[in-house]
Amino acid sequence: MAKFEKGQSGNPEGRPKVPSGKILASGIMAEASGVPSLPIEKTNSDKNNTPYKWIPFGDDNLFAQALALITRRSPVHRSIIYWKTKFVVGDSFLCRDEKTAKYIKNVNANNESLKKIDRKLKLDYYTGGNAFMEIVTFKGGFNLYHRDFTTCRVKDIANSVDKTPGILIHPKWANIRGNETQIKELPLYPNFKQDGGVQRSIFHFKDYEPEYSYYGMPCWIAAMDVAAIGWKTNKWNISRLDNSFQSSGVLLIEGNLTPTEAEELQKKLREQKTGEGNQGKVLTIIKELGGGGTTFTPFTNGNEGDWTKLHGQANKDLVSAHNWQKSLCNQTEAVAIGNTTLIRNEYGLALVVIKDDQSIFMEEWVNIFKKCGGLDASTLTYVNKNPAPITDLLDPKLIMLTSEQRAAFGLPEFTAEEQILFNEEQNSKVKTNGTNNSTTGN
Repeated sequence: MAKFEKGQSGNPEGRPKVPSGKILASGIMAEASGVPSLPIEKTNSDKNNTPYKWIPFGDDNLFAQALALITRRSPVHRSIIYWKTKFVVGDSFLCRDEKTAKYIKNVNANNESLKKIDRKLKLDYYTGGNAFMEIVTFKGGFNLYHRDFTTCRVKDIANSVDKTPGILIHPKWANIRGNETQIKELPLYPNFKQDGGVQRSIFHFKDYEPEYSYYGMPCWIAAMDVAAIGWKTNKWNISRLDNSFQSSGVLLIEGNLTPTEAEELQKKLREQKTGEGNQGKVLTIIKELGGGGTTFTPFTNGNEGDWTKLHGQANKDLVSAHNWQKSLCNQTEAVAIGNTTLIRNEYGLALVVIKDDQSIFMEEWVNIFKKCGGLDASTLTYVNKNPAPITDLLDPKLIMLTSEQRAAFGLPEFTAEEQILFNEEQNSKVKTNGTNNSTTGN
């Protein structure tokens, strides 16, 4: 862990300072490395002069923002999180209790369903290892809201006057100094606080990691360097494209040219050789006649294979760090050619992770629904949908009526006359096939 002087990024006793031309080293990460340092949790809170005391998440309290930025930068990493979220959220919810089934269709004043809230929570959970759900109770019911995990920090009850565990919410923690009045405090569930005619609380979902008591850590934390490799190799390729993969070569010309003639010659060479943007650069050197003649020395690049292998290995490591499967995030060629057997097999393995993560959230919802709204959510379950069901292995003619087959392809049902003609054609094909088989047998 890098050491910082007082007032620099990494020291919670002073305001983090942004180095010239870079972003915060441990919070949003410096451009030189692209990888934030892992936070070390401290028992003492941020020493500020406001009534609010919080446990810093990272040396400069911006580790959550760093994790979100990595996800925005790395396309493969982002894809894995997207697909993992999609599968774990499932196709829908199912509940036998009518009141609960009705409630999950609209769980707050914004007309959001439980599935929409769940998707946001899972996205935060897989991005940053933490997810926050606000609970608002009122006479006759309760509402559930998602809170962006990058805006939430754990309250330090040891150094606060109010010893009630809670979460502090601020829209932009990077600008917290001088803007502490914007902090909103919510007690940690099952504690509530009165706010007008309602009571508010917040639930903190944490992905457990040893040595971290206040905040969770995403399962892919070991692959932060790998995620950085992914987006850095992309930037490297863009740089090579913009500059035509370095200059094309050195052109050495001997001749008795005046400075004006030499400049005009270089201009014509640039116009003829240079392609779109800065592609196809040629370094031209003109010297006096000396018997050497004109020569061209091309530049060669011998590290392309290493970069390609590095990028490919990084993608594999990312999938492993996420505890996920390649075919379920479009990271295998087998998906492109329709290898449904591979998808089915890997989905079976992924179900272990899917059901385990679903149970973590479901267990808390059953308790919250009962305590806050008197709803019976004991039968509330996720409906998971296999991306490659076994139906593609079955002959639809053996298990479906003609009308069902046509409906599956978006075709209208036959009229009575069309059905008669279709049956006659089918019977004719059967008779023809039977005659051919009989002839072949003779």
